[in-house]
Amino acid sequence: MATKKMFILFIFLLLLFYFSSSGICQGLDLSASNIKAIPNIGFSIPSGDLDYLDPGLTFGVNLFLKSNPFTIDDRLLIGVDFGYCRWTGEKSYGIKWDGNTFIKGEIDYTTSIIKVLPSVRYILPYNDYDLFFQGGFGFFYIMTDVDAMLINYNLPDDDDTDLEIGLSFGIGTTINNIEILGLFHLTDGQFLSLTVGYLF
Repeated sequence: MATKKMFILFIFLLLLFYFSSSGICQGLDLSASNIKAIPNIGFSIPSGDLDYLDPGLTFGVNLFLKSNPFTIDDRLLIGVDFGYCRWTGEKSYGIKWDGNTFIKGEIDYTTSIIKVLPSVRYILPYNDYDLFFQGGFGFFYIMTDVDAMLINYNLPDDDDTDLEIGLSFGIGTTINNIEILGLFHLTDGQFLSLTVGYLF
């Protein structure tokens, strides 16, 4: 499974290199004046397979091109969503029979996610609050640290990393260069993020 994911990542990077070096990207303005940068910070709430983790910190940056040769509507922006999330949690065991022996104690988890999601954003017309929809599809690099403190059970501490493919979608608003954005993420687990950013 890991080999398959690395192969998909390789194909993605190969296509990215092809598009960036071919005539398809002629006229694409990557100058600083054409990039809308929105650094952000907030909190995220894991759910689904990650519901044993507590809400935690998230921060990152959204980079969008103000104009591009791919879309004819100035309200449709393309860019990349970079972000980092971190959560902690624990699973406690009072007295549990695992088939061989009784165990007691707890397992502490620390999970971090780095996301890189090519994204699109559509700014709704005729609204006073610059409401917009945003969606992205890309990669989530998941790092999990396991610290086990169990009695009568030999479970070594462990670190695990994984590369997952997933998507995000949500809605936001921009008021006086202050951006509020809520995104729901679907990958190996699920989580909701709510961030506040500043538009440069």
